[in-house]
Amino acid sequence: MRARTPMRAVARALSLLAAGLVAPAAAREVAPAPGAIGAGGRERPGWAGGPSAVVPQLSATTWTSFARTTAVPPPSAAADRAARVPAVASITTSPARPQALSGAVGRARAEIVIDLATGRVLHEADADIPARPASLAKLMTLELLFSAMEGGVIGEATLIPVSQRAAAMPPTRLGLAAGSSIPAREAAFCLAVHSCNDVAAAVAEHLAGSEDLFAAAMTDRAQRLGLRSTTFGNASGLPDPRNRSTARDLALLGAGIMARHPRMLQVLGTARWGYGEASFRNTSRLIGTHALIHGGKTGYVRESGYNMLAFAGAPDGRRVLAVVLGGATADERDARVSALVEAGIAAATRPVGAPRHAVLQAGHLSAAR
Repeated sequence: MRARTPMRAVARALSLLAAGLVAPAAAREVAPAPGAIGAGGRERPGWAGGPSAVVPQLSATTWTSFARTTAVPPPSAAADRAARVPAVASITTSPARPQALSGAVGRARAEIVIDLATGRVLHEADADIPARPASLAKLMTLELLFSAMEGGVIGEATLIPVSQRAAAMPPTRLGLAAGSSIPAREAAFCLAVHSCNDVAAAVAEHLAGSEDLFAAAMTDRAQRLGLRSTTFGNASGLPDPRNRSTARDLALLGAGIMARHPRMLQVLGTARWGYGEASFRNTSRLIGTHALIHGGKTGYVRESGYNMLAFAGAPDGRRVLAVVLGGATADERDARVSALVEAGIAAATRPVGAPRHAVLQAGHLSAAR
């Protein structure tokens, strides 16, 4: 019985995480100052928003402290987060203008574009057919990692150990040796920018005790967030029959990230990340090169084709989110995403009260005065 008790504690903690008891009030959010120095002594981008503070170092191997360190946010905090992405819940199955975003570039296997000011679907094509998310699954891994950091379960400097199993994950990987470790903050950048499978496995094992338990928490969290057609079998998106989603579900996940984790959006919008002596270009070549695209995530396995989720915004505050699944090549996918966000911005609604010269920076609106 003693051997089983810790596993029940893990399952309970994972259930609490998946239930969404991780969104701290603004006063509990913590972040290093912009330009903080990370591993390897290189200057790091700062998180988007939040005061500079130190997060207590808490054991995360079983998450048994989770219930004591988190709470359901008060209505005012929930309303504040919801206001960042109005009407997300109104995303429907019927686009207002089915032909509005047709373009010269051939469409992918499945795609959807959402106006983030209203929740209106501007375009969709086969948005509900089952698909493999590939590394877009790491968006949920990041969701749970950020929830753990923002909820005080772990600190941004908490060292995540790398097991022999994690170190042996197939590429893409950072190449950490078994027995080494990586700070949680750097793990987030690695997942978002370089899409590291070894780091994804290490995060899962450190937080949940095993990747299977972590995948179960990912699936539970997906269901609670309304992603009814989404399940996960691992933290990386590597081939697994349990990894499945739809373009609509992934769009809902992306829109929810904007509301729950503005700091994650800065990570997802990082064009280049350095660790030690190495430097890595974002797997999305559109980040840092396309004027409208300010963040996102790519994914590819043979069964999925080339996938991408992209956040985009115009200077007047119009914001859209696009998901493209099943591109035949990376170039075709990139071209399709570019065409969709450009047409989507043209069709999007300028938010009421948005600054006349607002700009989308790292996934959040700020006034350029």
